Amino acid sequence: MNPEDVVIILSDDDDDDVSINDSVYIVEDIQNHVYPVDPSNCSRSHDPEGEEDLVVTFCQRGEVLPHARYDCTAHTFTPTDSDVGGPIESNQLFCHQCFCYVCDKVASECSVWTVSGVCHCNAHKRSVFWSNKRDKVVLGYLQMFNFNLLEIDSDLRLAESLLLQLEEELSKEYASFQRGVAVRGLAVQCACHCHTANRLECGNCQSNHLLLLVYDYSQVFECVCRFLGRAERERPRAAAVMRLGAAQLFITHCQPPGPVISHHLEARIAEALPLLLTRVMEAVRRQMVECDFSPEFLQKLQGFYQTLPLPPSCIALRNRYRPSPQPPSCIALRNRYRSPPLPPSCIALRNRLCVLPWSDVLLVSVLKGQNVTGIRPGKGKKEPLTESAAVVLLRTETLERLNRYRELTRYLKVVHSGNTERVQAVRDLIPLFLMKAGDFSSALSSFFYPPPGVCCPVCRLTPRLFTLYLRIITTASAPSVTAAIATQPLSPDTPWEEVKGAVVPRQVEVVKFGLRVLKSNMAVYKDSQSWAYFLHVLNSPAGPPDTAFLTEARNVTMEILLNQGSLGHLIQIPRTFLMVYPDQALLLLVTQALALRILHEPLTPALPVLNYYKGHVWALRWLVGFLSSSPGRLESFLRGVAVELHNTDGSQLSPSSFPSSSLKDQPDPFWHYYLTDFIRETLSVIPDCSRLDLDQTGV
Repeated sequence: MNPEDVVIILSDDDDDDVSINDSVYIVEDIQNHVYPVDPSNCSRSHDPEGEEDLVVTFCQRGEVLPHARYDCTAHTFTPTDSDVGGPIESNQLFCHQCFCYVCDKVASECSVWTVSGVCHCNAHKRSVFWSNKRDKVVLGYLQMFNFNLLEIDSDLRLAESLLLQLEEELSKEYASFQRGVAVRGLAVQCACHCHTANRLECGNCQSNHLLLLVYDYSQVFECVCRFLGRAERERPRAAAVMRLGAAQLFITHCQPPGPVISHHLEARIAEALPLLLTRVMEAVRRQMVECDFSPEFLQKLQGFYQTLPLPPSCIALRNRYRPSPQPPSCIALRNRYRSPPLPPSCIALRNRLCVLPWSDVLLVSVLKGQNVTGIRPGKGKKEPLTESAAVVLLRTETLERLNRYRELTRYLKVVHSGNTERVQAVRDLIPLFLMKAGDFSSALSSFFYPPPGVCCPVCRLTPRLFTLYLRIITTASAPSVTAAIATQPLSPDTPWEEVKGAVVPRQVEVVKFGLRVLKSNMAVYKDSQSWAYFLHVLNSPAGPPDTAFLTEARNVTMEILLNQGSLGHLIQIPRTFLMVYPDQALLLLVTQALALRILHEPLTPALPVLNYYKGHVWALRWLVGFLSSSPGRLESFLRGVAVELHNTDGSQLSPSSFPSSSLKDQPDPFWHYYLTDFIRETLSVIPDCSRLDLDQTGV
């Protein structure tokens, strides 16, 4: 038989000359060769019935793949926890496919495979010590963030490579800064002729000249700024790691003793470090709020920031407040002296990146309206929803950009933060956010809802905002940009958008709101433009009511306004007053409030307010009729209006040019002429007023 043909004969269980255990016969290839088997050469039992139970098989030895040393089957491995003194038993042996667990390369290429003190041959994955060693080598710079291998992606690898480049470049710049620049100075004053000649070298008094080292941090500052500018162009995860990694590299820089010639802030470390830290912290904090970071990634960033050393300025402040050593009288005092508290500025620096993730249970429950108190439920001490002022402003911008106005109002109502002016200004915009959400009813009541610790938003309402809100309420449209609406006037080019799903409040609700604001806010109450705009948002009545209603309205409106103070600025308008002449009744109510305002103090300018009555002369006469109860105040008011008319073109019209049609549709000059004639007529019937020269008032 040819030696290349190997025949494996498997006997049948029915053979009498074999035992029961010989039903399978295994032939091993000692020379590790596999020979092909020709089925035609296979011999079987001559029993025809045994051919069905006879099977001829063969197998091939598996190929050994690359593996870690502790998984090698050729050499026994003895695991230990953290033994680096030398190889343990036969751990130093390896096959050609063994890899170093720490270096992640072939064991034959590991330079410290058996080096005492390192000894990578003992490394294995079940040891925390060796796992940390491997992570440090594999993760590189990212190991300081406590990232695991599953979290590493191309963005983080890019951040690591850029940080390594920055570390190399920054070390050179900082070393150059530490060496300083030698300049020639003057130790003592002398009268040598070389001084007056500005010679660089002095032969007579060289001992008086010294080389002074000056230090300029500007180059290091520019190096970091270039890197931070590069981070702004990268993806969010990479940018966050780059910024915090850069902070870890420059935060420990110290100013050497010596003069600084430059007057720029970046030339001194004491001024440059806060600038860099502020830029880094503000950018990372904005990313934490605006970017879709996972809670685990946020915790890694915050944990890394907490491990950063304090800047030299904070260390100096802490040492300044350290009590002088003295024998304490008790253990409590001794412990207090041993660890002095950080100054408030340094504590604020530590808390800059305290940002809750959007998935936080308490924050989510507040945004969804499930928690209206902002306090985390549970036993023990109550934990309110607390965030820094900067985070509150960032969340406001984010929610507003996403048009999540209802969630924004829930958040602003309950979040605890420093009562800074900026946060309070944002809280005062809660009514605006409710209006943009389409809930005008809640918006009107929220003006008088006092947040914790402060008065209600209506107290800080400006005349400009009052007129803006009146426009939103009556038109069901709002400006598209509201970020700086509380502090800056809207541009005329600002687009206005229709509020989806909004229902314009009834006219009576608008009047109640306006009167409550005028009663609560003295600045709005004194502003004549606010009164003018308030009148112009009223529905224009079709015509004057009857005389009986005008007479009755005098008492009803006075009773409504006088009861407003006793009801806590609430306004109760009887239904019967609005049944017959609803529009005229509301106009008379506002006119009565205007009359009380005129009696309170002079109203200037008054002409914009009176222009509304161009189409409702009957209401103007009703106003003057009430003011006639105080002749002195009426005369002063009318003469003030006359002076304003004198400064316009209306007083130059002649009676022949006055049209006979309705005043409502006529240009202002004709209305001004009518006012002039009306004032002349009214002043003529005021007692003791006829002795005055009316022309001196401009009439």
